[in-house]
Amino acid sequence: MREHLSSLRRAFTLLEGLMLLASIAVVGRLGMSAHQWMWEHVQLSSYRATMRDVATTLQATQLKAMAQRRTFELRIDASQHRVQLVSVVAKPGALLERVERTIWLPDGLEISEAPRVLRVGPLRGFSPSSIVIVAPAHNRLFRLQTSETGYVEWHEEPTL
Repeated sequence: MREHLSSLRRAFTLLEGLMLLASIAVVGRLGMSAHQWMWEHVQLSSYRATMRDVATTLQATQLKAMAQRRTFELRIDASQHRVQLVSVVAKPGALLERVERTIWLPDGLEISEAPRVLRVGPLRGFSPSSIVIVAPAHNRLFRLQTSETGYVEWHEEPTL
């Protein structure tokens, strides 16, 4: 009888061990899924913040050009993943350029369509143009559109 009780006790301990391992595996899997979901949302929020930053810079540049009576260029460099705001001053015999601001695109954003340079002067706004930036890992497309009046609009669209 004692032998029978000891074997039952041993089986119960083994069963408990298996249940504990299964529970840990399930909780770990759920935790990994939740972590991945949260990380994707953090990245998407970062992408949206960057796009708002670029849109705000575009809007402010037109006002800055009128206030400072200068020409500004927004240089879009797809290979370097950056958008650079440069002030341009024409002096006799020379053209002086100064980088006012650089916005680096976070990893995961790619410039898909954009003019290389957008110019705005004190007497004229941006020419109507479109900048398309994609986040392939999240199936998202961000579109910035400029108008001569200084209006900058940005949309986020899912890609298929």
